[in-house]
Amino acid sequence: MDSILTPSLENHHPLASNNEKNWMQQNRIAWAVHPDSKLTYRSYVSTFGNRAHLIKSPEAFSALNRLITNDVEGLRYFSDELQKCFYTVCSENPLEKDKLPEGFTQGGYSWEMIADLEQLKLSENLVTHKKVSTLLVTTEKQLEHWTQVVEKGFGLSYSLRDDIEGIWKADGKQAFLFLSYCDDEPAAGCKIYIHQGVAAVYGFATTPGKQKQGIGKSLALSIIQTLKEKGITKIALTTDNKKMKERYEEYGCRTIGGYHRYVHPPQITINPAISAFGCLCSCKQADNKECCRSC
Repeated sequence: MDSILTPSLENHHPLASNNEKNWMQQNRIAWAVHPDSKLTYRSYVSTFGNRAHLIKSPEAFSALNRLITNDVEGLRYFSDELQKCFYTVCSENPLEKDKLPEGFTQGGYSWEMIADLEQLKLSENLVTHKKVSTLLVTTEKQLEHWTQVVEKGFGLSYSLRDDIEGIWKADGKQAFLFLSYCDDEPAAGCKIYIHQGVAAVYGFATTPGKQKQGIGKSLALSIIQTLKEKGITKIALTTDNKKMKERYEEYGCRTIGGYHRYVHPPQITINPAISAFGCLCSCKQADNKECCRSC
C-alpha cells in the first residue's frame, strides 16, 4: 500500500491513460491530489495486482468520499477506516454481494460520457431562461451563494465548503465554480475541474422552485461558451439516469465507460428525514434539520 500526497497519475494504472475510458475517474483523482485540495488520496494494490483508489473528504459524510476498485480485497482493506463514513464504491465489474462488508446497498449504474465542445448540438435543443445571468465565482459572497445552491439542489445535510474552498482559491486554471442568478437570486451552479485538457462537470444543481424553467440549460450554455474561450475542447460528465444518457447522446455526447455503484451508510443512527443522505449522527439537532457534524 502506498500513501501519496502529490503523485503523478501516470504511475497509477489503469486510471492513467490517454484512452478516454475512465477519464472521469482520472479527473477525480487529479482533483484529490491537487496541492490545494482538502481531499486526500491513497491507493492499495491487492494480491492479484488490482489497485484500489481511495478519495476521501475531511467530511465523514461527503458525497466525494469514493473508492474506485474492481476487487473486493481492496474494499475490505479500507472498510474499517471508512466504517463511519458515507462513501460510494465504484467498480467496472459487478461485485459479489455476499463478499461485500456489511452495510452496503446497491446504488445502481453510472455512465461516463464525453463530448467535443465544437460538435455539441445544444443551441437548437435547449429552451433557456431569458433572465438568467451566469458568472465564475470570484468572491466569498458568491462562494456562499454557490454552496447554498448546490446543497439545496441535492438536498445535502452537510456543508460543501470544506470540500471546495481550498481548491477554489487555487490558481484559477483547473477548478472553476459556475453560479447562475435568476431575478437576482442564486438559482443554479456546478463545479468544473480540468485535467489533461478535459473539463469534468460535477454537482450540477438547480435549487428547488427554480427547476424546469430553463435555468439549468442557460447555465450549461454559459459553461460551454466559457470553456471554449479558455481553449478547452472536451467536456466529460457522469449520469445514472438512462433517459438523460440518451438525451446527452442526442446532444453529441459519447458513452466511454461506466461503473456499478455500491453505497455505504455509516454504522450509526441515521435520520432519513433530514435529506436524501440523512443526518449521519444521532445528535440532538436532528429535529431541527441540522447535524452537529460531530460524526
